[in-house]
Amino acid sequence: MGTFVLDRIVGLSRGDGPEERLGGIAYALAAAAAALPEGWRLLPVARLGEDAASDVRPWLADTGLDGSAVLEVPETNNRVELRYRGRQDRTERLSGGVGSWSWDELAPRVARCHALLVNFISGHEMGLDDTRRLREDVSGPLYADLHSLFLATEEDGRRVPRRLPRWREWVACFDAVQMNADELDRMRGPMEVEAAVRSALDLGPALVVCTQGERGAVAWSRTGASRRFSGGRRRVGPGDGTVRRHQIAPRPVPAPDPTGCGDVFGGTVCARLLAGDSVEEALALATRLASVAADTSGADRLPEVLERAVQDEMSHGPKEKGGER
Repeated sequence: MGTFVLDRIVGLSRGDGPEERLGGIAYALAAAAAALPEGWRLLPVARLGEDAASDVRPWLADTGLDGSAVLEVPETNNRVELRYRGRQDRTERLSGGVGSWSWDELAPRVARCHALLVNFISGHEMGLDDTRRLREDVSGPLYADLHSLFLATEEDGRRVPRRLPRWREWVACFDAVQMNADELDRMRGPMEVEAAVRSALDLGPALVVCTQGERGAVAWSRTGASRRFSGGRRRVGPGDGTVRRHQIAPRPVPAPDPTGCGDVFGGTVCARLLAGDSVEEALALATRLASVAADTSGADRLPEVLERAVQDEMSHGPKEKGGER
């Protein structure tokens, strides 16, 4: 669940001038499509501006995804201009009018899902009250990339960092939450990192994931975190089990394009946890696929690129199940 976006990338072009790309939830969908075992079915849940249907519908068909839960709306589709001043330094400007789901629209779509990845791309996909209802109505595990909840939108469309109001209530809605290092810093405020993460885990999630760009990723899990996903179990109560820290080294890319890499990371982690991987295995493959995405411009041909990368990883033989399950 998320938002399709038409991106305009300035400052990272590998050709001449700005690049226009399909983005947003397409990155996470490409990763999940590549990472899920054969026979699994992905159901994109998104509100889509009618003006972008000619960009999105063919991509869904080419990727083999079911577009029946994508709702076309008359508003102008969301567009984001990303201006890079460095690989990790960028400004964002949002335009378009695709707004939040109403519960009446959303409920029958999520009712079809046994698990859900909620990727906050616009940050306006749904409000806190409906997120609580989502928690109540979806019996399976919920994984959330909270990214754009940490962004406010100015009148001119410029997106600026903020501390997420009522973050504890948001975190309590999910079985796993993901954010990047800057977002974790804004969430925790004056709290120490470990104390803030334990506080988040005590609210009910079994897993907190923090992407760190070129420094890789770090995560904290409760005992049985992966079983909650692979077994489709609902939360068993806050504070279950001891906390384990997982540090995953990066896969360097000479000239990375970071656009969408966090979305690829989250789509992979969620997919592999549902498939039965340990936390370490899911994080390791996510790091690999994020590095592949960083070496690939845009989401248009990403599904086939990521699928080849997964096949290459799997061809090295089964991994030892050394992680906490």
